[in-house]
Amino acid sequence: MKYKEKIKVLARLDDKAYEEEFDEDDYSILKELSYDKELTIRALVARILVDSSDEKGEEILLRLTNDKEWLVRTEACDSLGISESVTTYNILKKIAKKDTSGYVRGYAIISLGDIAVKIHKENELIKFLEEMLMHEKTEFTKINIYTVLYNLGQKEYFDKLLSMTNSKKYSNKCAVVNSLKDIANESNRDMIINVLLEHKKKETAMSVIYTINDAIKEIEEMDEMEEDSDE
Repeated sequence: MKYKEKIKVLARLDDKAYEEEFDEDDYSILKELSYDKELTIRALVARILVDSSDEKGEEILLRLTNDKEWLVRTEACDSLGISESVTTYNILKKIAKKDTSGYVRGYAIISLGDIAVKIHKENELIKFLEEMLMHEKTEFTKINIYTVLYNLGQKEYFDKLLSMTNSKKYSNKCAVVNSLKDIANESNRDMIINVLLEHKKKETAMSVIYTINDAIKEIEEMDEMEEDSDE
C-alpha cells in the first residue's frame, strides 16, 4: 500500500473502533502497519488501539513502547491505559523511570494511574511516584505525576500542579490546564473554573488562553450533562 492508502485504511479502522470491536482481519492489518517505516503510520496504529480491549491490541502496543521514535512510544504508552494487566503495569513503571523522553515518561504515568485503580495498586503507585519526584527534572513529567497523585487522593499535590502554570514553556502551561480539566469533578469543579479564569487574566500566550477557554467549556458541559441525568 502507498502512504495515502495506509492513512485511509487507518481512518476506516479508527471510525470502526467507536462502534464495534476489531476482528481478526483488522488486527492483522494493524499488526502489519505497526512495523511500517513511516513513524506517522506507527503512531496512528498506537493511537487507534486505545479503543481495543483485546490481547492482540495490547501486544502490539507493548512492542511499540520500544519503538525508536519517542512519538510512537508516547502514543503506545497513552493507549495502554486501557489495560488491566499487572504485567503491563510493571512494564509502564520501568518506562516511567527509564525512558529518555519526558513525554513518554509522562504518558506512561497517566496510564499507570488508570491501570492502578483497576488492579488495586493505588498505594504502591503513590509510593512509586513520590519516589520518582525526588529525581524527576522534566516539567511535563512532573505535571503528570502531580495529576495522578491528586487523582489517587493525595490532595496536597493540587497546589504543586497549579504552580506549574508558571512554566516558561507554553506547552507545559497547556498541559496543566488539560490536567485541571481532567481532575475536575462535582466537588472541585467550581474551584477549578475559578482558578482557570484567574490564570486567564494574566496569561499572554494565545494558545494557553484558547486551551483555558476549551477546558472551561468542557467542565461546564460536564456539569450540564450531570444535571440532565438527574432530572
